Amino acid sequence: MDKEMTRQDEAWNGKANEIREKMRYTELLTRIVSCFEDHLKTAVEKVTQLRPRFITINDITSIRKMGRTGKIHLVSVNLGTDAGCFTTMIALKISSSPKKVIQEAENSQMLTQRLEQLPADFDYLKTPKLIHSDPESRLLIYEGIFGQTYTETKIERTFKAKTVGKLLAAIHGSQTDRIDVDKYKGLMGLILLDLPLTDQHKRDIALAVDFHLSKMRNSIGGSLIFADFHMDNVIFGQSIKHDDLDYSVLKDMSAVYKQNVYIIDPEYMYPGDSDRFEDIGTFFAYQCLQEFRQFGTINETRKDILTFLLGYNQVLKLIARKDLADLYPHGVPIGFHMAYNLFLGARELIRKAQGDEKVLPEVEDRILLGIQLLQNDII
Repeated sequence: MDKEMTRQDEAWNGKANEIREKMRYTELLTRIVSCFEDHLKTAVEKVTQLRPRFITINDITSIRKMGRTGKIHLVSVNLGTDAGCFTTMIALKISSSPKKVIQEAENSQMLTQRLEQLPADFDYLKTPKLIHSDPESRLLIYEGIFGQTYTETKIERTFKAKTVGKLLAAIHGSQTDRIDVDKYKGLMGLILLDLPLTDQHKRDIALAVDFHLSKMRNSIGGSLIFADFHMDNVIFGQSIKHDDLDYSVLKDMSAVYKQNVYIIDPEYMYPGDSDRFEDIGTFFAYQCLQEFRQFGTINETRKDILTFLLGYNQVLKLIARKDLADLYPHGVPIGFHMAYNLFLGARELIRKAQGDEKVLPEVEDRILLGIQLLQNDII
């Protein structure tokens, strides 16, 4: 009986601690969000066209996620105002170091400036507004976004690929410099040292890599790159639509939105001697691997890449008066960058497995597809 009571007491104590922890977390979020009353009023004003005189936080909930280098809290805030109740979002990121906060804040500002310089026809290409950054507390606060990632959204396939191509071209900008080819040669060499390659694999890869590096040497495709341009960092979200609204019944901002596309999490951005196709290779490598595993083909990925590049060229011609054929007269090195991404993933699998041979089929898939992409032009 005593043992049974002890187990019940432990369960109740555990539940009570969980509730207290949740309450403390909610109180902390409320204190943080309350500091940004001006931003909250502006969010309401965008919907109603009227700035509220007062604002209160009725309810606050969040989802916690782990990013590559820190925790991300997606906070949903229900607001009470003299114009009614509204729901908005704020994203809180706790970075891994003060230095990373400073760098990400600078990157965010640069991205915002680049996208705002585009003609009005491209005002749907966006990055979330940075509301606040504090290196000492390692905190960054962004406006929240209602939307879905590139993978999640059910938008028509060719439209979304072309739209994201436009977004990346705007991020890269008009810069057309020489590429630091030795950097890529060295990185590829280091990764290959850790992979279980046959002698034939090594010969095939060496010949193909040299071919792609020559394309880069004879190009002017160097630009600032995002360096973490994957599908989870592209959000098809919503922007406020003001026409034909009955504001007297308007209660939730998410109900009156139209679609925008956002690039989020600008933590890694590298200087102008990087190859712009590094971002494109990162974006499509995993999709290509999934198709290769499921069907043994890369045909659908190839179609998406071609559509993506149509959108990319549309913006590149506008801002640089050149297209990719002008920048890469001997062909584009997308096969190199997709293979690099796959080989890097294979190395990470090997390191995490710590001798577990169960990962070998996944490693082999990446190696075989990487070699195929190096040896055969995907576009």
